[in-house]
Amino acid sequence: MALRALLLRSKLEAGKKKLEELRSKDQEFQMREEEIEAAISEMTEETSDEDRQEVEKNAESFEKEKEQHEEEKGNLESEIEKLEQNLKEEERKSR
Repeated sequence: MALRALLLRSKLEAGKKKLEELRSKDQEFQMREEEIEAAISEMTEETSDEDRQEVEKNAESFEKEKEQHEEEKGNLESEIEKLEQNLKEEERKSR
């Protein structure tokens, strides 16, 4: 049973490392969101249709990327939680 606990710990460490990497990208998403918000705020009646379409395209693309990022983080957090529970159960069994 100790081997199973070691495997769970290894998976848990890898998951936590990946989650840390994903969380480090949060600041990049925040900066990009602020840039897009600024571009939207700067649009006026004189803004060309091409420029408007470009800003809209960037905003939509960003929203999709951010949604995927948040979903990936959420899935990984759930997986880590399950691994932690399994590890506790395994450790409890081996006592």
